[in-house]
Amino acid sequence: SNCKCNPAGFKLDSQNSSCICQQNPHISAIFTQSTPVQEVSNVIKAKLQFSDSYVYDYRRPPTYRSGPVIVTISGLKGSLTPDGILDVACNVPDSEVFACGLSPKVDSSEFQGNKAYWSQGSGELKFTVLHPFGPKTGYSSFVLTFSLKNNVYAQDAVLPSLSTCNGVLVKAQGHILQSSAVQLVGPTSAASEINILKTD
Repeated sequence: SNCKCNPAGFKLDSQNSSCICQQNPHISAIFTQSTPVQEVSNVIKAKLQFSDSYVYDYRRPPTYRSGPVIVTISGLKGSLTPDGILDVACNVPDSEVFACGLSPKVDSSEFQGNKAYWSQGSGELKFTVLHPFGPKTGYSSFVLTFSLKNNVYAQDAVLPSLSTCNGVLVKAQGHILQSSAVQLVGPTSAASEINILKTD
């Protein structure tokens, strides 16, 4: 039977008729956030580091490339951003080539660069790595940037996890999505804008 796992990055294991990942490089990440203010857009940056070589390159014909790596960032609970496809920035260092995006189907070369799937309920961001990384490729990391709206209520920072399509979770470094301040804007000028830290 045909492998029905989507998106791309899986292949059929004929022994047990299940889908398995084609590549699972070790990945780590360091996260930072731009603001703890409630109900505002929080710019999140994650430096993703690959310690294993990963050879997939969306620019090569499907016949000459192995399956891509699907990365899921989980634990992003509490955001007000609804489900959908998010704009992200994930360019390769010193290059205009994008490092991640979405693949509509397994053998398609029509990738949507700098896009990721977002699920508010599960707190997950998922994307496909579209560029070769690792010690043997000359590129070992890239910075992923995306925005999520902070919670309307006070919320402690969360520690994200990462996984490739094998589902093995790796704890990241850096707590994000903290929502611990409210912003008051005075009636006269921007100078009257203050932050009040909440303790609840």
